[in-house]
Amino acid sequence: MDKSTKEITETNLSIKEGVSKVSHLTAPEFTTKNKEKQINSYIITAAAKQLEEIISENMNDKNIKYIKKDLFYLNPPPKISIQEFLKGIMRSTEIDISSLVCGVIYLDRMCEKKNYVLCYNNIHLLLLASLILSMKFNEDFFVTNLNIAQFHGVHVNLVNQIEYEFYLLVDFNLFIEESLFKKYYVYFYKMGKKYEIQEKKEKEKIQK
Repeated sequence: MDKSTKEITETNLSIKEGVSKVSHLTAPEFTTKNKEKQINSYIITAAAKQLEEIISENMNDKNIKYIKKDLFYLNPPPKISIQEFLKGIMRSTEIDISSLVCGVIYLDRMCEKKNYVLCYNNIHLLLLASLILSMKFNEDFFVTNLNIAQFHGVHVNLVNQIEYEFYLLVDFNLFIEESLFKKYYVYFYKMGKKYEIQEKKEKEKIQK
């Protein structure tokens, strides 16, 4: 391992670090439609917050120099937040929440194996590509790349390209062990619930 690879390996963060601490693997159940909506909200919130925290940690002199200005890099970066972007993808693709979790696992796996540094310039297209692949691999029915491109206001050729490039970055491996999936799912559920409770308390304080 050369010096530059060792540096980025030591500083590049992943969600997996938090997931590894999960011990209780009982996933929440969709007992009602409202319950399902709440669980989905927790998971989207947690995934977005975790990615934002990683990007924030990456924005230092040591990591910035390793950010790749590749196909996924947008300059300037989109103004939409990661959380709102995820919600938009959920609407445009009607992707199942379990596929969203798998998509984030692919992203985490890619960052870890390829020493890929996430930033606000690349996270949106990386997420879009990973979730498209996740939807196609894990679900029986899915919307076309053309429909996704039209919803997000980009050319279908770009959607096709980022999908293929991301597939290369994960070495064509989209299989996820059930135990690993459960760890991420439960972790996002617990963290999302925690985040939303904190936000509610902060809003109540402001109102007082």
